[in-house]
Amino acid sequence: MVNAETCQKIWEEFTAQLKQKGNTNAYMVFTNTQPQKVEEGWLYVGFTNPLQESILLELKWELQEFFSKKLNGQKIGFKTVLIEEDKTNTKKVLYTDEDKLRYLSEKHPLVDELKKRMGLDPNI
Repeated sequence: MVNAETCQKIWEEFTAQLKQKGNTNAYMVFTNTQPQKVEEGWLYVGFTNPLQESILLELKWELQEFFSKKLNGQKIGFKTVLIEEDKTNTKKVLYTDEDKLRYLSEKHPLVDELKKRMGLDPNI
């Protein structure tokens, strides 16, 4: 019987192999997606967007062959599972210096005081 720990190790080996081959897109997807569980001969893999799923499915046969070799001929199937992101806990990405300064000022009011004393302007 295949367990989650074994699948995780094989997944990491496959991911490292993608990096060695220079397949950057697939490497990033496989790094950011992880096996969720193993159940009745199926490995459930979570993804957060359709692009990740399409890359996973594109490499499905290669992945199955790799797993079969590592598991001494034992077959395992793959199912993709959409992981819904928590919409209530969205983080705002701070791009501009002004956004970063505003964030720091809200978090640490002394930053405003320092900015005024030193005559700093984030837009210069």
